[in-house]
Amino acid sequence: VQKLESIGSDSYACKDEIDGRWRLIYTTTPETASPIQRSFFSVKAFKIFQEISIYENSQCPTVSNIVDFGKNIGKLQVNALASTERRPIPDFVPRKGDGKIFGMNVLGVSKTAENIDQINKKIRIDFKFDEAYFEFKLVPFK
Repeated sequence: VQKLESIGSDSYACKDEIDGRWRLIYTTTPETASPIQRSFFSVKAFKIFQEISIYENSQCPTVSNIVDFGKNIGKLQVNALASTERRPIPDFVPRKGDGKIFGMNVLGVSKTAENIDQINKKIRIDFKFDEAYFEFKLVPFK
């Protein structure tokens, strides 16, 4: 992981290569995840992906977080509009604060411009969540 991080770029959120389906194999910041997120990435049977579609063939830049429970069960998907320095969302208002509610990490913690002294906007994708759903394969009704 350190080797991959060391060959990174100082503007990777603004490059076409960021688009694609990426699998989470390791996180250096598990403390920023919500309790629900932690429960999913702590289970080895689940696969976690992030689908990024910002630059290539994308009318509306999006990022989707996906928890794959397996081909026979289904998935949880959370979709967000994505804003980068290269492709900003018009009138986008970045989240303020760290996201904690009454000091507790309920929905996940954000690193925002407000709590980072010098943020390089070329390495950041800001999110505006707009949809979440479960898609189950095995349901007793249709």
